[in-house]
Amino acid sequence: MALRSNNVAHRAAVMLSPFVIMAAIVILEYSTVQGIFHRWLIFEESYSQGLLLFLVAIFLFILKFREVRPVVGLYPRWFIPFFLGLAFYVLGAVMVIQAFQQVILLPLLWCTLALFWGWRQAKHFIVSVGVLIFAINIWEIIRLPLQVMAVKVNGFALGLLGIHFYVDDVFVHLPGIGSFEVARGCSGLNYFLVGLSLSFIYGELNNLKWRNRLILGAVGGCLALLANWIRVFVIIYVGYASDMKSPLVSNHTTFGWIVFAISLVPMFWVAKKLEHVDGYPGASKPQSVNDGAPSKATVLAGGVLAIFMVGCAAYLTRPPSDTVYAGDATYDFSPVDLAEWVPTYSKRLYDWQPSVVNSDASSLGTYAKLGSVADKNNADLSLLVALDTYDFQRDGAEVIQWGNWIYDHKKFAVTRRFDVVTKDGIRLSGLELKSRQYDKDIYVAYGYYENGRWEADEIQAKLAQLKGVLRGRRDATRLVLGVTCSSCDAPAALAEIGGKIAERVSVNLDRKY
Repeated sequence: MALRSNNVAHRAAVMLSPFVIMAAIVILEYSTVQGIFHRWLIFEESYSQGLLLFLVAIFLFILKFREVRPVVGLYPRWFIPFFLGLAFYVLGAVMVIQAFQQVILLPLLWCTLALFWGWRQAKHFIVSVGVLIFAINIWEIIRLPLQVMAVKVNGFALGLLGIHFYVDDVFVHLPGIGSFEVARGCSGLNYFLVGLSLSFIYGELNNLKWRNRLILGAVGGCLALLANWIRVFVIIYVGYASDMKSPLVSNHTTFGWIVFAISLVPMFWVAKKLEHVDGYPGASKPQSVNDGAPSKATVLAGGVLAIFMVGCAAYLTRPPSDTVYAGDATYDFSPVDLAEWVPTYSKRLYDWQPSVVNSDASSLGTYAKLGSVADKNNADLSLLVALDTYDFQRDGAEVIQWGNWIYDHKKFAVTRRFDVVTKDGIRLSGLELKSRQYDKDIYVAYGYYENGRWEADEIQAKLAQLKGVLRGRRDATRLVLGVTCSSCDAPAALAEIGGKIAERVSVNLDRKY
């Protein structure tokens, strides 16, 4: 009797092996999963459909599991992509690139199924696992292009109607009437993701060929974008016709979803046609596969090896045991030489200041140059210095992230980009900003100090993080300078001032870290 009980427990352990590994991966990427779940709870965003999509994914998985009845085995060749996926996760964690960790989550989960079920069984679960990709915020990379596309399409449509307007970045101005911002929510990303989700769910439920699923996905995505363009156009036209008095101008969320729902009619019409392309009424039900499954002991050994690999990934991405986060601390040095500069009360230059979140030490101030009244070239020179340091970069507290922007695009537009090179050869990135409110230009220089070196842009700063890990230094600092003046050579002033400040910053940070 005891032997029979042990056999039952043994079979249960084998059957649950892939799910145990999947649970270990979710625990490994807990911070990533937590961040994704948090976005799902923010309604009226592009990922607020995430909870519903998660339930649909579970339903599809159970439905397919009952059809396939997969037989557990061990397919060692899948250890290679499994290991590469973990290595990709480690790289993303070390360099604090959350997109890497988000992108690899679903492939790792599916790869676990392939490791124990093989390709011929695991392939039937690609959609039930992969459909969640439409609820993960890696799609932010296409939001701005979609905003620009919506502006251009609506500009073309307004031009056809002879409406007088002009475009500034993502703003559509109707002279004498008002202005519209094609904001983040107007990009159409939410409709686009819902359209793709519905397309692939329909294809899965009706067992369409993959060729037809991709066609349906393309149709669903295009119709969703078209619905958004129509929505934006109607809102702008109604604002134009009503002199901005229509309630639709300020409250158009419900209207947008109504337009999107109408766009689903042609999408499902196309879907029904695709079901019968080439006389194909639907795929036959998938069957389980038993390619000479190995012994239960071999399967369990494979599971132990997979758990060991996940444990190694967790060990490699752990924070240093002696890490102490300082919080919003101040520096024990001044970024500028107070013998040359005097602090002023303002924290902005004509309503401009850079944004930063969760830094461990910060310094933000504006300064006027001592003796500048006597210097006709620098009589009205104003300087803003923003210095922010992260003792140890981690999720939500890293030098390159969404919340750390140099300027607010709603208030400023970039009119020129240039390089700032100091006399010591330090290279910084330069921007000329035009205020949308004031008749004033602001010249900005920024750079990142990591691994004992100055980096001029975000990509170089990210790559420097990997070098810092190898050398045992994990701190990162962002320096942002801004100057305004009417008669000086602002880029040259930034090069001179930036060289002195960068030297003071690097000397003091090297002493600390």
